[in-house]
Amino acid sequence: MDCSEARRKISGFINDELSLKDTVAFQDHVRHCASCRDETEVQLLIHASVDEQADGDLRTYDLRNLLDKKTASQVRYLRRMRLLTFFFLFLAAVLIGIFIFLLLSI
Repeated sequence: MDCSEARRKISGFINDELSLKDTVAFQDHVRHCASCRDETEVQLLIHASVDEQADGDLRTYDLRNLLDKKTASQVRYLRRMRLLTFFFLFLAAVLIGIFIFLLLSI
């Protein structure tokens, strides 16, 4: 992913709207690109400020921590999704194996 594409996906990242593939690519790019990381932090700050204004509670933000928490949260989600995918593929393979065994036993 290049900087131009990453910057177009910042809003989707913040709002959890990116696909699994795009989220991984975005996080990898931002991890290695200081410019895009800074832009993502600014957008996170704006997003958080708007949310806080709506709630009537303004605070100061540690931008690095805010982005790190957001990234960690999405990494945990992606790991759970991969684990669930593996589990369902394993279950499907077992069921197919049982079905084939039963067909061959007849």
